[in-house]
Amino acid sequence: MGLYEHDLNDLLKSLEDKGLVHYEGSYVQLRDFEGVINTVDSKEDVLTAELNQKEKKSFEIIKSLADENNLVSRYEIEGNLLYGDLKLTDFRMYHIILSLENKGLIEAVYKHNGDYYKIL
Repeated sequence: MGLYEHDLNDLLKSLEDKGLVHYEGSYVQLRDFEGVINTVDSKEDVLTAELNQKEKKSFEIIKSLADENNLVSRYEIEGNLLYGDLKLTDFRMYHIILSLENKGLIEAVYKHNGDYYKIL
């Protein structure tokens, strides 16, 4: 298969976590499963799906930081995305913020006391 043992082990654990197989030691058993399994066709599709998950998590973090007017300081967002649970890189963080703006979920707002984002 062209996989290292630790990669295969991680793959089997992931399939077990999803309820598709029972994996114990060196035994793997396919479980009865009725449903649709979403697959991706390319590495680009994997990156897109991963970005969408990061976007969702980032948006949830941004919403949790918002005040009663749905405003969040730009610096507060950046700090939480860079150093919080997601630990995004600068590039990924700015890409996600721009993507959320383009999707109409947040909007840049400039006030006399700083830069903010408004949740729409």
